[in-house]
Amino acid sequence: MELLNYCIEKRKIIIYGAGFFGKIVRCFLIENGIDISCFVVTEEPKEREVLEAKVLEMEKLSDITSADTGIVICGNHKICNEMQAYAISIGISDYYVVTESEIQSIDEKTNYNRHFQDNDRRILLYHRVGVADCDIWNMFTSPENFKNHLQYLKKEYRIVKYEDIDINNNRDELAITIDDGYVDSYTTIMPIVCECEVPVTIFVSTGNIGTDNEFWWDTIEGTIMDNPLCPTEIYWAGELLNLNSKEERINACWKIWNKVFRVNDCQRTQMIDELISLTKYEKKNRPEYRTINERELVELDRCPWITIGAHTVSHTRLTSLSDKEKNKEILKSKEKLESILNHDIKSMSFPFGCRNDYDIVTIDAVRNAGYDRAASVELNFEGNTERYNMPRLSICDSSRNSNMRVLKRALSLNRNS
Repeated sequence: MELLNYCIEKRKIIIYGAGFFGKIVRCFLIENGIDISCFVVTEEPKEREVLEAKVLEMEKLSDITSADTGIVICGNHKICNEMQAYAISIGISDYYVVTESEIQSIDEKTNYNRHFQDNDRRILLYHRVGVADCDIWNMFTSPENFKNHLQYLKKEYRIVKYEDIDINNNRDELAITIDDGYVDSYTTIMPIVCECEVPVTIFVSTGNIGTDNEFWWDTIEGTIMDNPLCPTEIYWAGELLNLNSKEERINACWKIWNKVFRVNDCQRTQMIDELISLTKYEKKNRPEYRTINERELVELDRCPWITIGAHTVSHTRLTSLSDKEKNKEILKSKEKLESILNHDIKSMSFPFGCRNDYDIVTIDAVRNAGYDRAASVELNFEGNTERYNMPRLSICDSSRNSNMRVLKRALSLNRNS
């Protein structure tokens, strides 16, 4: 590979760009026996280290380069052009630009075996553990891979309960969380967790407890992907959806999801009822798609390796709700779990959990409801509110390939799989 040939000839390597691309190149080079001197970034660095390498401002670039220094430029096309222009402006002509297509090839060749100490996102998020014929929402991890993940993590990290993880970010700690509360939390996850003796927190959405109802996104998938009566096209919510091929049906599912995702529970029910009617769906309520019931929830709670947390009532995007509706979703979920389990529920996680899916009003509601902390996917608010939107890495590995690459990549790059 040209990148390796370029780097081997140099005494010192500097990676210009410490984002996603730069991290991939760092991992690739170190697996091929090439360490780097530092990262250089365009703006003032937010972190002093990335993947155990120093991070310096680009103004230092001319001071730390010499005739035998290799500059590896990493970023998207626009950023690379800006980096090249700056390098040329300070008299640097010897550099190597990693293209976006080359990044893909490098990523595929990297095993991500190095365990870097400076990554700070040590809370993992899983959704389902099982094997599915159809996983369009990317929620499943196979039981074999989940077990392998736990065993690997137990060797590499000090695994603690999410409720005990250091808010100030002890880099040796890692917590594991499961969202939604599907029945496989009881049938599949609990036995594996007990065998591996690893603590996990399961955040349960309470609206379907005691019913055989599916979550709303699974009903969408069922109407389109698991429905022999589904027509080849439908006109739904002002849009014509073609449903001939599998690819068209998957695209339609995501279009439907994106519209339904943005409304409250009542509006969503109406929209999905219309979808069921249009697709002639004979609603199945598939047993493997239900939420845990009260008996299973109690048994999960009794397991010494499992802690139960809340995940709202209807799993609705909280920023799609009024302030009154937000408070109800957050508080009633807690109260429901406490009435079943007869003890306080101290933690919760936000549905979806990205930056636009919750706001400061949501965080105030969580605090006022008596929660100690809340998990998100992306950090939106720092400072004294950080404990109420603790970011997580989402892991999905449904393949039968158990080489651990999905997990290691997410941990190394600090990026969702």
